[in-house]
Amino acid sequence: MATATNPFLRVPTWRWAGPPGGQDSAFDTEARHEIRAIWREFCAGYGLTRRELPDDGPRAFPHIRDVDLGPPTSFTVRLRPGQLAADIAELAPRLAAAYEVHDVVVSGPRRGWARVELVEHPPTLTVVDGRSAPPDPDEPPSLGEVG
Repeated sequence: MATATNPFLRVPTWRWAGPPGGQDSAFDTEARHEIRAIWREFCAGYGLTRRELPDDGPRAFPHIRDVDLGPPTSFTVRLRPGQLAADIAELAPRLAAAYEVHDVVVSGPRRGWARVELVEHPPTLTVVDGRSAPPDPDEPPSLGEVG
């Protein structure tokens, strides 16, 4: 599953948000599972876990409580003792790469919790005066254009 642009419609498709309808589908369940699996792997790789006693015991991860598939997709994390939302915010570029999104916004709604929002596409230009939008830099120029 990757964020991409539909070549026929030239509109972005969303990696995490499933089809509309408001009901929990198999797609939603799998997306939530994948979000949690990536989170656990990320936490283990970047030292956001701690070992339970004995030293070779299982790892204690910051726990994902709620997943909102949006858009925008976001989830709430119960932090481990001594962790701050700023600890996760420092790793935002790496977290964005792990989730294959454009950016990640981390906030701390209250002590011991963090809210992580996955920004899948950069903000787009909205034309309000009716004139045509500037050309897409990724699109090759047409035969009639020079430059």
